[in-house]
Amino acid sequence: MSIIFLVSLLAVCLMMSIGPSLARFKLGFGMADIRGKIGNYVYSIQKTGVSTIRQVAQAVSNPMSPDQAAIRCNLARYAKAWNDDLSDAQRAGWATWALTKPGMGNKDGGILVVIKGNNGIMSGFNAYVMVNQWLRSCALAGVDDAPIGATPPTPPRTVEATWTTPNIVVTLLAPQVKKTGAFSRLWIAKHQPDIHRQLVVAAVATQLTINVATLKGAQGADVAVIDSPGNYIIQMDTVDPDGTKSGPSNVAEVKVT
Repeated sequence: MSIIFLVSLLAVCLMMSIGPSLARFKLGFGMADIRGKIGNYVYSIQKTGVSTIRQVAQAVSNPMSPDQAAIRCNLARYAKAWNDDLSDAQRAGWATWALTKPGMGNKDGGILVVIKGNNGIMSGFNAYVMVNQWLRSCALAGVDDAPIGATPPTPPRTVEATWTTPNIVVTLLAPQVKKTGAFSRLWIAKHQPDIHRQLVVAAVATQLTINVATLKGAQGADVAVIDSPGNYIIQMDTVDPDGTKSGPSNVAEVKVT
């Protein structure tokens, strides 16, 4: 038995002593592969082949707000549909489309400040879930086929925000290139941490005005804008019914007094 193998085996025993283990090991020249959970650490292999380790909390807060519950239900639904309903050709289509790096940071047309992007490394399954979450956020029907070759809408332009008691009034002044049935999404965040980044959905029009009267507080409860003065930043994007999404708009800022 080689010294390297014994050292690897000792390392495994040491890691298992950290806490309960759900990890899978593969011993080789040293530690050839490890993935899963050991104690408070999760080991995984990315699509690029890079090993990652992250620490997780022992106690996880799970408030299960209505929005969280809906998203989790959707994730379970899409995971089942991916395995049970999609054909091999459809799954291959999503894998191909994922290589275009949809929704990746600044790649799709603007500076991400309020709207979150991704790092562009994703599987076909992740792309399928992401697109259908975009659609569900706008109450649009889900899609089984990847939008290969579809032209995304242009980003909303000239977004302005003003404070007119008791609403933040957001106006989209410039027209967009979009498909019939497309929706715009308005994202808003406060500079202080007591208000979560949140999404407001509204139908796209040539000139669109949205009144934002309430936000979500730290515990998920509705907070009237008038009761939470401060500086807010706002961005918009657009989702087409075929599952494509625009990049983000300009960033609008407004002060609530």
